[in-house]
Amino acid sequence: NAADLADHLKQQSRQHYGSLSLDWLRYLTQHGAQVRPVFQNVRQRFLASLPTEADGQVRRVAEKFALLASAGLLAIQAKVLDWPTQSVEAACLSQLNQWILARGGVAANEDQQAIRQVRSFIEQHGESRFTPKQAGYSSQVRQRAGWIDVTGPQTLYLFYPTGWREATEGLSPDRAAKALMAAGYLIPDGNRPQRKVSLPDNTRPRMYCVKGSILDD
Repeated sequence: NAADLADHLKQQSRQHYGSLSLDWLRYLTQHGAQVRPVFQNVRQRFLASLPTEADGQVRRVAEKFALLASAGLLAIQAKVLDWPTQSVEAACLSQLNQWILARGGVAANEDQQAIRQVRSFIEQHGESRFTPKQAGYSSQVRQRAGWIDVTGPQTLYLFYPTGWREATEGLSPDRAAKALMAAGYLIPDGNRPQRKVSLPDNTRPRMYCVKGSILDD
């Protein structure tokens, strides 16, 4: 039964363990010249699988998965593991991709956080902090963070600099703007993250223009 099997495995594992690892370590010491080339080749393939814009943290994690894959390949070469040659590398690449998916992408964590914070700010406050830009707007918006423009082909959330600093609290406002620009959520003025906007109150300030599509992703 299951209980007897569990007891048997527990007893046997106390007496018989570590033999494969000893064989593998013995192989490494006898074939040390092969270790570095194997790792370098696997590392190159793992890094090549990443997008060019991958953050440094993502690249370092990819190198760690490459190290695991290299260990598996060497174990196969040493006849310690009776696995297909490509199985270890494929499994480690799959785990790397799962880690990237759980992380939220290959961009820097701060960049991902900036997108999440701006999205959350808009979701939480909506029109309670953004005055509608169309004619006949109501000015009864307290602690206004900006304006919302639904007159064009796409909805835009227009942030004043003070509102932008609030939405990106805890982050660098400039870096947050660059992150949204890179993600295609912020409409820049050339290389500048802010652009002049004509408002119904006859002012024309520089504002951060965030596409409403940020709420769709």
